[in-house]
Amino acid sequence: MILAHKLVRFIDAGSHLSSHSQAHSLMLFLSLLKMAKDTWTPEETRYFFQLYAEERRKGNKSATGMNKVGKKNIMDAFELRFKKGFSDWKRDFKNKYDTSRKKYIKIKALTQNRTGLGYDHKGRILMSDDWWNEREKECPGIRKSACKEIDNMDMYEAEFGGVVITGAEGWSAQHGEASLNSRVGGDDGDEEADSQPAAEPQALETETQPPAQIQTQRQTQPAAQTHSGGSSRAKRRRKEKDMVVEACDKRTDAIVVKNRIAEQMLEREERQRVEREERQRVISIENVLEILSALPGVEEWSPLYEAAMELLIDSEENRRAFVTMKTDEAKIKFLELRTKKKRFD
Repeated sequence: MILAHKLVRFIDAGSHLSSHSQAHSLMLFLSLLKMAKDTWTPEETRYFFQLYAEERRKGNKSATGMNKVGKKNIMDAFELRFKKGFSDWKRDFKNKYDTSRKKYIKIKALTQNRTGLGYDHKGRILMSDDWWNEREKECPGIRKSACKEIDNMDMYEAEFGGVVITGAEGWSAQHGEASLNSRVGGDDGDEEADSQPAAEPQALETETQPPAQIQTQRQTQPAAQTHSGGSSRAKRRRKEKDMVVEACDKRTDAIVVKNRIAEQMLEREERQRVEREERQRVISIENVLEILSALPGVEEWSPLYEAAMELLIDSEENRRAFVTMKTDEAKIKFLELRTKKKRFD
């Protein structure tokens, strides 16, 4: 809807321009439309939020946003893996962060204070078309979002877990986009994070301040303590989010290890199967008879040959012992011993 209004404004403004300017304006709008379309795959989205959580743990994410070092690390790692050509943090990554946050809130609102919901084997909400039609009236596009984003809801929960849905049925379209932004801690201060230096320790500031200023600070200290309570709560929330992210990472690592062990077990079973087949082939009747026919000094259909055939066909143990002999002479001696026949009889 917003893009449609922008297109109308583009057309109205372009009606007073030359043909060349109109074409340029249309190309500009189409480029904006392309950028606005969310073409991220679930795998790309998950990797982005994994990188984001990692940079937070490194200390590159503050209350005001991601700093330049964190942004560069995320953009470099993402480009190395997916080769998407994303070069603008605000357009490519910040926009994805914000849209994911809004989708998360909308999806959470679906289940807020609702009973009797059904789910399929992938964890997606499984309800009737009439139910979805009612939800679409409240929030257009929510059915598609709920199905597409289900794979990454654990990452959204870790990042946006402080969301608060209010009201009997949670958020609806009538509350507006501003309501979405106000209900969850986000990353709105990215641009300020680049330019604001870290605060100096309070002890150093006290040493360089004149006595009159120190007295003034002591008088206003109770008011500052009021704000410190909110800061402590924010730190606790961030700590809880980090714990959830860490748990998700551990679960992902455990799944990777489990898959690696499963692959190794499959490879070992395959090797064992091939070895069993090879052993069976070696002691097969066809193979031992071929070896018997190739033995020097054992004429075909001679008494030793006939007795050896009967011996090897009747017993797998004899076939195993026969093929175990290292040399042709040893094989002939074995046959003579077991059949009581000599090669020159």
